[in-house]
Amino acid sequence: MELEIPKRLYAEGSEPRVKKINNSCRMELIRDLKKAMCAEYDDVKRDPAFTHIMAIAENDLKFSGKLVDSFICRQLIPSKLHEKWFVFARTPLRFSLQEYRVVTGLKITRETNSD
Repeated sequence: MELEIPKRLYAEGSEPRVKKINNSCRMELIRDLKKAMCAEYDDVKRDPAFTHIMAIAENDLKFSGKLVDSFICRQLIPSKLHEKWFVFARTPLRFSLQEYRVVTGLKITRETNSD
């Protein structure tokens, strides 16, 4: 069974163009956090909710909001609520809850017994 490709948000060639990609990712906030909470920092670093953010800071990686915006401008209109589609090099790419779970390690199921 072939996957149905959603319609484009913008027609090919008419999407907004990104002229520059910024590298103004403010990871110094994580370093400040480490100084402020020395005793608890290792616990926070191991917490699944923060592991990936801490890894970005510790490996001195950068995050670009403009790059993400560039992908969103090439967005396709999905029929399913919990997935995003993008076009990269004329190839449609899907980012759904399954990919989100794989990338973040976070649960995607609803808690049935939450207080």
